[in-house]
Amino acid sequence: MLAGDPRGRDADHAADAGAWRVSVDVVPELYGASAGDVLACLARADAGAGTLLVVGHEPSCSGAVSALAGGAAVRFPTAALACVCVDAARWDEVRPGRGALLWFVTPRLLARLDG
Repeated sequence: MLAGDPRGRDADHAADAGAWRVSVDVVPELYGASAGDVLACLARADAGAGTLLVVGHEPSCSGAVSALAGGAAVRFPTAALACVCVDAARWDEVRPGRGALLWFVTPRLLARLDG
């Protein structure tokens, strides 16, 4: 998990909510990052990680998802989730437009699913 919150609180909340046991790398440059900066952080991720969870803020999240998905317009309300599958064998091969937005979930939808 990559997190931009310098204190790591956002990543802790995400891990707790998902009941995930994952390592968290706090990457301060993600906080307020441009889409290009987010992609640069992905390129430096551990090559052994098959999946990355990036915990961030706006407009970094929507910008990164838009860039990866080839310009898709995405508006991230607080606590929204998106899954992007990238066409790359390694994280340092991730480029704009090489991803597909698989799903996007807002907190309102999650609340409805929770019943």
